[in-house]
Amino acid sequence: MIQNIIFDIGNVLMKYDPDGCIYGTFERQTADRVCDALFHSGLWVELDRGIMPEKEILAGFMRRCPDVSEQIAFQYENMGNFCSAYSGTLPWLRRLKKDYRLYYLSNYSVPMRRRTTAVLNSFLPLMDGGIFSCDVGKIKPDPEIYQMLFDRYCLDPSQCVFLDDSAVNVRAAEALGMRAVVAGEPAETRKELDRLLEEA
Repeated sequence: MIQNIIFDIGNVLMKYDPDGCIYGTFERQTADRVCDALFHSGLWVELDRGIMPEKEILAGFMRRCPDVSEQIAFQYENMGNFCSAYSGTLPWLRRLKKDYRLYYLSNYSVPMRRRTTAVLNSFLPLMDGGIFSCDVGKIKPDPEIYQMLFDRYCLDPSQCVFLDDSAVNVRAAEALGMRAVVAGEPAETRKELDRLLEEA
């Protein structure tokens, strides 16, 4: 019997669209370079892991594409613009909370959290608990971060549903005994969760 619903945050509870933001800010060639520096160096995931010093990571971005270092710095400072609220998140969570306990498990960095406080605070108070990767030094799909959530809140994986926009993260959850949904468009994700809950 499902008792707990565990949510990723980006593209599940709020929109996360770095490409749309960057390509909407810079012309294509510059945007290509900024995206390469931020997302193809392996350092963005280190932000989420929360172990490397932030200054070291930012310097690494700039070393990768020094010709656009000013634009990298600008986009880094304004990374909160990658995120925006989904209008349906609050009513969805309020409806689910009537019957289930709600948790979050998200790869999320300290600088992103500082820059998205308002949107996070719009739905995190509805949660019964959760883990940000930057607080524990682990990132999905590492099984250890899922186990940390189970242990912290005494959760039985067989009683949990997990939603994430990454198929890799969903497969990791399923391997640990959870039912899971690969999140897509918000309306379809909510319908898919309802179908799964009805079948459980």
